[in-house]
Amino acid sequence: MPSRRLRHGRISIVLTAMACSWFASCTLHTSYRHYPSHIDLPCNVKLAVVELDDHGEFWDRPQLDRALGTIDIAQGSEKLGGKGAIVVTFVHGWNNNASRGNEWDPGGTLHKFKDTLVTIAQRERELAGEAAQRAVVGIYVAWRGESIHPKPVALVQDIFTFYSRYGAAKKVAAGPAITETLLAIAATARANAKTQTIIVGHSFGGLIVEKALSQVIVQVATHETYKAGAHGGFAPVGLAEFPADLIVLVNPASPALYARSEVSAIEQWRLQLADKMDARFVCQGNDSRRPILVSITSVGDPATGTWFPIGTKIGYSLERFREYKYDYYNDPKETTQRLPIDSPPHDQRYFYTHTEGHVQELLSHTLETAPDASGDATVHPCSDDPCKTPNKLCFISGKRSFTLTHIDQTLNRVPEDPRMPALPHGFSPYWIMQAPTKIIENHGDIFNATFVDMLAGLVVVTKPPLAKEGQPAATP
Repeated sequence: MPSRRLRHGRISIVLTAMACSWFASCTLHTSYRHYPSHIDLPCNVKLAVVELDDHGEFWDRPQLDRALGTIDIAQGSEKLGGKGAIVVTFVHGWNNNASRGNEWDPGGTLHKFKDTLVTIAQRERELAGEAAQRAVVGIYVAWRGESIHPKPVALVQDIFTFYSRYGAAKKVAAGPAITETLLAIAATARANAKTQTIIVGHSFGGLIVEKALSQVIVQVATHETYKAGAHGGFAPVGLAEFPADLIVLVNPASPALYARSEVSAIEQWRLQLADKMDARFVCQGNDSRRPILVSITSVGDPATGTWFPIGTKIGYSLERFREYKYDYYNDPKETTQRLPIDSPPHDQRYFYTHTEGHVQELLSHTLETAPDASGDATVHPCSDDPCKTPNKLCFISGKRSFTLTHIDQTLNRVPEDPRMPALPHGFSPYWIMQAPTKIIENHGDIFNATFVDMLAGLVVVTKPPLAKEGQPAATP
């Protein structure tokens, strides 16, 4: 029988071997695109990469400078007849990065993002013609979303990397570099009014975008409110002061607590984008607020619907949370009307351990799609008179129709205020909805043709058209 020392020696060898294999499979904490940090694609598409480390700092600050320069060159000077550009910023999520492997792997988000940018450029050429075609610029904001490579069994990888990458995403979101990046991209694109800017965050990238811009949105709301002297809250914000034409979170793997807090701030300050929506799609262009944020979660996404709650409930079981149980409306001593979102039916732990797309009280719209044979390269309304269905927003993009219907029984709404009856109320500018699997099949299925068509439609619908009245609006 082996001695105790020999047994301990064998155990040590086994543990050492396991540790070596573990660390050997970890991805390097390094920059993959030190120089050059851009990728040239077909159809004159430019793709720039900006990388952040595990603590939210730039790996190489000149990457951002080069990305901004790419936008400047692509859109041209408006005074000198520059055609403008379509600028799409994408912040990836879990199990991805900016490596060459992610670029060449058909399953990598960088690979799929490249293909999507080329598709956008092809659609722009079909719509505008080669002479008026706007350039397409993609900005891929990368961080170490993948910490194990090559990938073991998916479930094993998810178990061992969830807390590490979740923590890294929160640190990236809290750092100033990501906010600086998003704001600098938007400010550069504003130099040409013909340029359209879209920010998309996926999975933990959705967490990063939401958290990074939440402080900006609150700052804009309070600044505009007090500048106007309306201390009770009413902040119409010009688009030039906002980070992008459209900000979209896709299957965001972030605590619903973030969304709940942001909805509360938006509702308190009555924040809204001042420009009207396109009157062809919305009754008089004014009955539905333009979205500040659009959050879309697939009903077929177990990562945010099942595994996120399990992981956060276990990992944060010792955290302390509070209840939202105070009934402001029935307190005779309370004279100030409180927001419905601040008295939800769930406690704080529930909002921290669930994602926003799976909290019923936060949903603002239902989303449906159907085939439509009348679809072509343009985006156009489903009806000639949107005033017949004021609670619905319906548009045709590609070969499908998309219908967004406001949910009446939701806490994500702007309440009526008897002190300020003239102020708009009802529809929230933070759109949160679930998507059927026909639009987004699962957690990673975000670059399919149907979803790209939907995003192309939302860009047109939510921004006043640059074309003259009666002409078809261009779409990316």
